[in-house]
Amino acid sequence: MTKHLNYNNRMEKTKTTPGQKVKEMRERRGLTQPQLGVMIGFKEVYAQSRMCRIERGDHGLSIKMASKIAEALGCKPSELLCID
Repeated sequence: MTKHLNYNNRMEKTKTTPGQKVKEMRERRGLTQPQLGVMIGFKEVYAQSRMCRIERGDHGLSIKMASKIAEALGCKPSELLCID
């Protein structure tokens, strides 16, 4: 019997999404979701929930939003949008 690797499933587990990159960079800089959210212009009351949705991938990351987040995190937007 031949064993087949399911390449697609394996790749899905190893891909880094833009949201995961945002979370990783935010945590490296010691920022909370509400802090980063406020820094990029979200109202304080909504900042954590909006950032949570971005990091989970529930809310797509536009180029404009990636630019704002990148500026706040001190990196380039391409660092957030490029997928490994």
